[in-house]
Amino acid sequence: MKKLVPLTLTVLASTLLSGCVTVNPATKIPQDPYESYNRGMFQFNQDFNNTFLQPITNVYDQAPSSARSGVRNFFNNIYTVGDIGNDLMQANFSYAGRDTARLFINTFIGFFGMHDVASQMGIQPHQQSFGMTLAKWGMVNSSYFIIPFFGPSTVTGLFGMVPDYFMNPVTYVKPNGLAYGMRGLSTVQIASDSLPKQRFIMSMALDPYVAIRNAYLQNREFVVQQIQSDGLSSGQDQVAPGSSLPMVPPEAPVKQKNAAPGRV
Repeated sequence: MKKLVPLTLTVLASTLLSGCVTVNPATKIPQDPYESYNRGMFQFNQDFNNTFLQPITNVYDQAPSSARSGVRNFFNNIYTVGDIGNDLMQANFSYAGRDTARLFINTFIGFFGMHDVASQMGIQPHQQSFGMTLAKWGMVNSSYFIIPFFGPSTVTGLFGMVPDYFMNPVTYVKPNGLAYGMRGLSTVQIASDSLPKQRFIMSMALDPYVAIRNAYLQNREFVVQQIQSDGLSSGQDQVAPGSSLPMVPPEAPVKQKNAAPGRV
């Protein structure tokens, strides 16, 4: 295990330092000025997923679906705390009230969030991030940027990870070993939901990079429009933070199963 960490960091450093991936002019778009870097990081993330995450998720997927659903609901409930914070920063008090109601209902009636009782009561989820908050207040045209290990995002999404980190209750869990375990389990759960969707999108495309990029940007535009109009959808077609999957809006041409909650 000790040998794997330096190896991963070496490959990552090589990817970052090279920055010389050949780019087809036909694939260039204004929203992706860093395409050369992004393609290299896209491949690095794919290799990481295939080498490390996929074998772990293969084991995780053997667990009963009810158990995996409970894990998904548990972490979605925890992340609602950050959603409420971003609702308030967006001055979207209606959603802040709904998210607060979801948090209390699912925590106290849904056995610490393992059961999504609020959705059964008609209080549907929607997911937030500080990247969405920045978009709400005008920072819309942010360049596409692939984050190592996390996947597709934007420049504002990258900087938004800092306040999102501090709004995540897992950050304050003690002892640290428990917090690391929770983050690890959350990552595996997200990967279990996300990797099959990613493989599906890539299998349908001549250029997997372009397919993932376009799907992400298309969904981001959809979500930003909803945020700006204070009408964010239920979020059932979005993906979770830390995922290397794009988010696809309901009307997008790619058809797929529901994903985990998303962040821009």
